[in-house]
Amino acid sequence: MKNHKEKAFYLILGFFAVFGFYIIGSYYDKLGPGISLDSIFYLVASENLHADFKYIDMYGNNIIMWPPVYSMLIIIFRLFNAETIEA
Repeated sequence: MKNHKEKAFYLILGFFAVFGFYIIGSYYDKLGPGISLDSIFYLVASENLHADFKYIDMYGNNIIMWPPVYSMLIIIFRLFNAETIEA
């Protein structure tokens, strides 16, 4: 009887593992790994800081919800000829 319970447990565990990988894969298929709305705002802010010394988003609004330190760290990588998305 214990053998059947172990098989059922591993079967259910395997089902949830496959289902979890499917959910994660479908998320990465749409947005790519690590690219979220926050990441986009940080990247755009760093590009604007690097180009115009203005902390604005892609719509031209001032960014007040995210601190500028992370965007400034991305600029440091850009100074060494790295692309913004690579930073």
